[in-house]
Amino acid sequence: MTLMSVGDSSRKHVSRFRFSPTLNIALPKRWYITLYPSQDIVLNNIGGHRWFIPADFLIGRHLSDRIVASLEISVPLIKEFNLYDFKLEGRIGISF
Repeated sequence: MTLMSVGDSSRKHVSRFRFSPTLNIALPKRWYITLYPSQDIVLNNIGGHRWFIPADFLIGRHLSDRIVASLEISVPLIKEFNLYDFKLEGRIGISF
């Protein structure tokens, strides 16, 4: 059996496994918390098995039946390679 590589051979090889064990928690008065809302847990297989594991959570609120606002905050706990030092992301979603 022969394994073949497909694609441009001059490109850098990337081997990263990203995942996110997301947990949503409903709170009173239309608030909620989400643990690991982004796929920021990463195992980098290039140059050894190096991990990036953040403390990642999101807090949000349903402002109406059609509008939701949230704020995601993330800081690295295990940072064996540089993905980011701090992440702050605001979101507003409108359903129609």
